[in-house]
This record gives sequence, C-alpha cells and structure tokens, in this order.
Amino acid sequence: MEGQTNLCNCPQKCNRGIRLFAVVGPQAEQAANTLLQILRGCRCETVWLNRWMGTFTGEQKQQLSEVHGCCACAVIWADSLKDLCTEEALLPWVLLQTPGAQSKALDGGSTPFYRVVRPFDPTGVAQENERTYDMQDSGADYSAHNLRQEDGITFEILGQGVIGRVKVEKSDLPVDLLLAVLAAALAGELPFAKVLDAVHL
Repeated sequence: MEGQTNLCNCPQKCNRGIRLFAVVGPQAEQAANTLLQILRGCRCETVWLNRWMGTFTGEQKQQLSEVHGCCACAVIWADSLKDLCTEEALLPWVLLQTPGAQSKALDGGSTPFYRVVRPFDPTGVAQENERTYDMQDSGADYSAHNLRQEDGITFEILGQGVIGRVKVEKSDLPVDLLLAVLAAALAGELPFAKVLDAVHL
C-alpha cells in the first residue's frame, strides 16, 4: 500500500509495518482494552496509546518508532472520529466502530482508513474497504451464531472464509462488543487461529 511505513526488522522483511487500530464509539475504551489483550495473546508486539486529540505527541511518536516486530500493533481509542488524528502515515489503519457509534461521519469512503469495521446495516451500501459485524445477520461480514451464556460466553463466529468457536470463561464484555473486537483483529489480517486462541481466556 502506498505510503506504508515499514518498521519491520524481521529477516523476511514482510513489509507489514505497524497495524494501527483506532477504536471509536461509546464503548471504545473497553473495546480497545480487549483488543489489546487479544493482540498480546497473539504474541504481537504492542503499543498502547491513550486517547488523544490533534497530532501524535513526541512521546507517542517515540513509542511507535520503538515497535519493530513484524506483527507490531498499536491501539488507540476516542469517543468519536473527530477526536482522532488521521494525518499520520502509519498504515494500515483499521478503524473499529463499536456498537452505537455514529457511522455517518465516514465521509463517503474518503477517509484514510485501510479498513473500517462497523455494525451491519442491511439498508446501507458498504464501501469497498468496509467490514461489517452483526450478532445474527449472516449478511454481515462477521456474525455470531448459537450463542450460549452459561458458564461464560460461547458462540460460533462466521465470516469471510472463517468459521470458529469462541469461548470466553469469564467476561463482563457484551457479546456484540466482543464480536466487534474479533472482527477488527481479523480485519487487521491477524491469523484466525491465533485470534481464537487468544480470546479463549
């Protein structure tokens, strides 16, 4: 992808650069924390960036420059898109809109995000870079089925060439938010098997 910053020092020179995950919406902080936990469970080198407005601070730029693993990831969060800085050339960006986030602010697909992960809207027209999630509707790119909430949370996740069983023994996370976070990890091209292993807490 043009403009991608290659910070990978692995022998294979995989040109992945940093996977930068931006999370917005009313449950953004909780989702960002869960996403970070999954990324670490996938053994990704990670950087946690607190919510910010405007441009990256010097300290945040330093944190990013110190991430050199071929699966390096950074996670940030904010209440809304207007609170996010999108001018940095650290790609690919993956934007996760948590349930209840306003998707109208996406400006017709002209945003610089590599992928946008948003709640499924059966009446909407998806942009090419969008991935959707829904608790039941199989029209979404990622959906959850056969949900059971006894002794934790268990469901099957279906979507874009993947099918797997999600089991979380202890979680205060709403199931739709967990599905959203999983969809974001997969949109960031993390291996599905590793994501499933990481979430089986």
